Amino acid sequence: MANQTALCILGMHRSGTSLITGVCNLLGVEIGSNFLEANRDNEKGFWEHRAVVEVHEELLKHLGSGWDDTRILPENWQRREEIKPFKEKLKEIITRDFGNCKLWGIKDPRMVRLLPLWLDVFANSKITPAFIITWRNAASVALSLERRDGFYPEKSLLLWTIYNLEAEKWTRGKARVFLEYDKVIENWRTEFFRAGETLGISWPAATAEEEINRLVLPELKHHAKRELPETQGAKIRSWAEETEKALQSLSCSESPEISAGLDAIYAEITGVDKNALEFLSLWYREATRLHKETARLHGQLGDSYTELHERNLTVGKLGTELHERNLAFIKANADIALLNQRNHDLAQAAEQLNIQLTVIFSSISWRLTKPLRAAKRVWRQMHFLTQLHSYVHAWRVYRYFGFSVLAAHMLQRFRWIKNQLISTRKDYQRWISLYDTMTGERRLVIAKRIAAMPRKPLISVVMPVYNPEQSWLSSAIESVLHQLYPTIELCIADDCSTKPHVRKTLEEYAAKDSRIKIIFREKNGHISEASNSALALAAGEFVALMDHDDVIPEHALYYVAEEINAHPDTDLIYSDEDKIDGDGQRFGAYFKGDFDIDSLFARNIFSHFGIYRRALVEKVGGFRKGFEGSQDYDLLLRCLLHTSPKRIRHITRILYHWRAISGSTATIETNKDYALTNGKKALAEYFSAIGVEAKIENGMRLGFNRIVWPLANEPKAAIIIPTRNGMQLLKKCIESIKEKTEYGNYEIIIVDNQSDDVEAKEYFAELSQEKIAKIIPYDAPFNYSAINNMAAGKTDAEILIFMNNDIEIISPGWLREMAAQAVRQDVGAVGAKLYYPNDTVQHGGVMTGFGAAKDPVAGHLFHALRRSDPGYFGRLVMVQALSGVTAALMAMRKNVFDEIGGFDEKNLSVAFNDVDLCLRIREHGYRIIWTPYAEAYHHESATRGSDLDKNKIERFKREVGYMREKWGKVLDNDPYYNPNLELEHGDFTLAFPPRI
Repeated sequence: MANQTALCILGMHRSGTSLITGVCNLLGVEIGSNFLEANRDNEKGFWEHRAVVEVHEELLKHLGSGWDDTRILPENWQRREEIKPFKEKLKEIITRDFGNCKLWGIKDPRMVRLLPLWLDVFANSKITPAFIITWRNAASVALSLERRDGFYPEKSLLLWTIYNLEAEKWTRGKARVFLEYDKVIENWRTEFFRAGETLGISWPAATAEEEINRLVLPELKHHAKRELPETQGAKIRSWAEETEKALQSLSCSESPEISAGLDAIYAEITGVDKNALEFLSLWYREATRLHKETARLHGQLGDSYTELHERNLTVGKLGTELHERNLAFIKANADIALLNQRNHDLAQAAEQLNIQLTVIFSSISWRLTKPLRAAKRVWRQMHFLTQLHSYVHAWRVYRYFGFSVLAAHMLQRFRWIKNQLISTRKDYQRWISLYDTMTGERRLVIAKRIAAMPRKPLISVVMPVYNPEQSWLSSAIESVLHQLYPTIELCIADDCSTKPHVRKTLEEYAAKDSRIKIIFREKNGHISEASNSALALAAGEFVALMDHDDVIPEHALYYVAEEINAHPDTDLIYSDEDKIDGDGQRFGAYFKGDFDIDSLFARNIFSHFGIYRRALVEKVGGFRKGFEGSQDYDLLLRCLLHTSPKRIRHITRILYHWRAISGSTATIETNKDYALTNGKKALAEYFSAIGVEAKIENGMRLGFNRIVWPLANEPKAAIIIPTRNGMQLLKKCIESIKEKTEYGNYEIIIVDNQSDDVEAKEYFAELSQEKIAKIIPYDAPFNYSAINNMAAGKTDAEILIFMNNDIEIISPGWLREMAAQAVRQDVGAVGAKLYYPNDTVQHGGVMTGFGAAKDPVAGHLFHALRRSDPGYFGRLVMVQALSGVTAALMAMRKNVFDEIGGFDEKNLSVAFNDVDLCLRIREHGYRIIWTPYAEAYHHESATRGSDLDKNKIERFKREVGYMREKWGKVLDNDPYYNPNLELEHGDFTLAFPPRI
């Protein structure tokens, strides 16, 4: 081990030795790999060699001491015979982990107390030691130890003094440098250049600046420089002050006078009666124990007060509920009386109508018009005959699948008719009463769950206020104060409201409940500045954004806390929402999918109820002026730059009631045009921040955005079209590609699957001769998966386009749009918007687990809606991620296709191969994108025939069975289709009951 240099990083606990060691490692100093794990006290890691720490702790215990012992170790303790095994253990570690290293480092604060032993080990091993003595002002260390370990200031200051005195004493005359922690944070380059020069070390990896900048962050300077705390031990304070002055001088230059002064302090400490020091050490430990016990008892007392407060709230709620029931009983009696009167009136009216009908039926005109009524009945029967194809289809279903499947189809149709007849609002009110109404029993269950929560994070509800109606403001505040989850606060910033009732109302509520914090702004600054003022009041780990006239249900923050407990690394949370009208009636439920950034680009799906980790909001600078109306959208986009989708959670429950009033975006989203403009500005800044030159355009509907993704150099695309005969359909397909495609760099590959039609063969020859398309034969029975796999292997194109021969292109930018989406690195496949020739939707994306069958696999969303229909909350007019898309028109990168192994030609020769492909793409970490900006007609399976043909039934059943066996759980839990919506039709109507 000759010619080795051991760099020892010395210093008191909580003095920054971990950071210094991390920088040394990035500069090329080998420090081993078996470290202690990081924890919340040191999130970036301790960089302490586990085996060395274990030896240190064992040795200190053997000596009857510990890292926090204020007694000085006996003189020449390292020379004792029983210490030799510890020396050998350290030598073994050095030989094993650093035997071949010319420059290596070691760090553990306990090393300071054990330096005499280490100096012997270095001398015996012929290793040259060099020392970086890291120090931080005594007041900051004392405060840190008080917070972490509950130490009293006297103990912390005495420990700090002893550690630094011994570090200086035992390294005297050796290669060493003193580094002040705060100066390293301010300018690490200068400090480490000085250290290398002083120690004669040339840093092996001096170019690692970028990595070091990510490690040395300004926020690591947790506390400003502080004065030493007042202590009962004036002498201890004096020792610490003198030692700190000496360390400041030694960080600039060394002198014998400074060392002599430190020796005098060390002599004083050593000269103190050992029994006194031992007594003092025991007193410190007992005082610390009592301090912790006091804190524990205070915590129990606080919990008791909280429980008492909760019980008082429960009693108050029960009293209110009793009063409301009495009122309801009185109202019900009045309603019964009113109904009785109405029944009487209706009976009289019915009697009058019967008299009138008798007169009509006896009239001459009624008898004369009898032939016309008969003709009308005949016409209805003739119209009925035009629907005969439906009954032929029903007969085929019955014949080949049996009565159970036919009954399921008929039930599906009847339910659809029922859904059309029932008023949407009325249906939602019934759903609310069944599944979203809080009961006393449910409240008790929630209370028990809250009590059992391992952590109860403080949630700050942030509410900017400006001139709301008094009743709506009161409703908003009370909805927060009546939350079942108690660990909350309401932070209100009044933006200089001009209506006098606002201040009066806010002050009255603040006087009643200490959880309310209010600031009255002296100048109106609009929504962003007001939100920042409210945010400045917040102390919670998470902040929830709420408008001054909206309402949250009493269980809202309970579900938020539950989500945080289930996923502690969560940064952002959003929920489902609905609206309330001026009378407080709920309507317009918006049940969202799980987080999808493309949907967010199209519109702010996050919106209400939005919950943010406060540290993340503060990191990005809060709300920004100039983005009013879309200030929360802008905040969210900036937060996304510092988190990941895995840390974004969606709660599939209605946790926010958005008040629909005149001028509000809850009624019509285009009411605030400036909000749309500012939303686009926020998007533009987001894309600039991530280095993507995307264009933001108006979407297909006002209030929606379209992102035009960059596409460099038009990568080559191969359009693969399997066909068998069907010349007319294929010709229409090819002609539409040639005439409607603006994209230039593509080739067409036609796979001929045993065509025997003369016209078709002549057309293939014509296409080949004119170099319009390549013709590849596939001489085997139809296997869609095998056909496309073979064709994909015969092209060098970067992008594969799978297209049915019955597709007719109708949008000129279709290929540019699909290619631009497909080349995004996180995208695995892209689907298009397909219509039937009658301009109804054939394909708006694929949803899994959809259908009335016993074991559903997947189906097409928005089937049979009009072409102009925007779909559920605009989902038919926005780019979005989905579970799957149809391969009737699908784009993907060839390298992704090869990575996942293409279509499954063994198990899925005809049906569901595209669904399986998409699920495997998602399994590999890619996303499936559906875009409405690539449009085509689809004359569905016109040349292949129907899957209801008898000879294909068994194959179809096998493929269904295979999909259910392989993907069952995935199929039943589509993340992009809310569990509060029904599955039988996939038409976004309410589920009775929901699947949550």
